[in-house]
Amino acid sequence: MKLDNLIFFLHAAHLSYLVGSKWDCRGGIMLVAHPAALKSQSIKSLEIHERALIMADANVPSIMRLRDDVSIGRYRTLAFTEFEKLYQRNPLTAANVEGHIRAFVDEGYRHAVWEDSRMSSRRAFCLVIGAMTPQCYNKHYSNWQDSGFARRFIWLYYALDDPGILTEAIHRWQRIKFPGLTVLQMDENELPYTLSEKESRELQKMLDLDANTPYILLKKIAVVLKHSHGDKFMEILRDVAPCFKGEGGTLFIDRKFENATEHKSHHSEKARSRLPRGPVRRGTAAARRKAAGKKVQPGPRLEGERELPAMPQAGLGNNPAKDS
Repeated sequence: MKLDNLIFFLHAAHLSYLVGSKWDCRGGIMLVAHPAALKSQSIKSLEIHERALIMADANVPSIMRLRDDVSIGRYRTLAFTEFEKLYQRNPLTAANVEGHIRAFVDEGYRHAVWEDSRMSSRRAFCLVIGAMTPQCYNKHYSNWQDSGFARRFIWLYYALDDPGILTEAIHRWQRIKFPGLTVLQMDENELPYTLSEKESRELQKMLDLDANTPYILLKKIAVVLKHSHGDKFMEILRDVAPCFKGEGGTLFIDRKFENATEHKSHHSEKARSRLPRGPVRRGTAAARRKAAGKKVQPGPRLEGERELPAMPQAGLGNNPAKDS
């Protein structure tokens, strides 16, 4: 799997809400890979979309605060760079948060347990993307299967082809070059369903599981990629598909690094223009003029001001020898 295709897949998943459909469910994607496998960086690339919210952690109150914004479409995607942090707390609290996320991606989230179910409220649907390590995946997968959490997501299990490429990037002091994504910044217009029966069957075989929500999401992703990439959309999906099942896939990263001219400093151009140029000159303006050979004119004495006595040669009193 190429890094470009992984990024395009995630961005198309976010934009899947544009696809006209009779199903409101959004589904989700989970990236499962070892540390330093560009999981978080791939998710953070979604920041270019104003309707995608990148999160590091969540609890029940924070989920409740987001419900209204999600229900009106302010946010279409919630992306967790460290999904396993949700489980680094009381198990009952983690299970409660998991239940809310499960509702977001499938049947829609309306009321919390303590709220009156007769109260009017819009259902909140959103895509959820998360990143985790294989250890977290192995620890919770059985429970996720039993609760129905796992069958709502597309699971991308992969490993880096060359783990040393990140060390090489640090050695060069240059970032790995990510693909340009402006092609996937679309207008807020509904995309018609354009897949043929043959294409739909091929997508079904890619997943090879009896779960409807991931299949619906994958078909919507295919529609977005077909709209943005034309006939090449199936090449992208075939490249990502090995990560869906079995032993997973392998992420290949081209050894392309940002040039020095492409790397942006944390100083803005305006701030950089205020940085000192040449040696720093110290002292008062009068001292600098005196050093330059200009005559220093004392300022006018204020009314009532008297001349201060001369300072002693040493110490702070009138007896230099004693005070020293």
